[in-house]
Amino acid sequence: MVNVYGEEFLGRNIKVVKATNQTMLGIKGVVVRETKNMFSIETENKIKQIPKEICDFTIEFNGATFPVQGSLIRYRPENRLKELRKISKNLRRIN
Repeated sequence: MVNVYGEEFLGRNIKVVKATNQTMLGIKGVVVRETKNMFSIETENKIKQIPKEICDFTIEFNGATFPVQGSLIRYRPENRLKELRKISKNLRRIN
């Protein structure tokens, strides 16, 4: 299985599949910006700011769709690769 948690998310298709704020559920588009706590997703008509902590996503990589838990990727994009061991450990604990 591909570990998408260490991949770059910019330019990828993304969809919110679970959220504590129901108005965010189903938002989909392309990631145009990523910070430690937020994704900026370009939808059909505007750019929406989506917090990572309260959402789970599906992200497309090479034609396949993978689930991503937002609470596990609350790192700066450039630091996420450094934290990949910690993310993998938390994934094993959850699953």
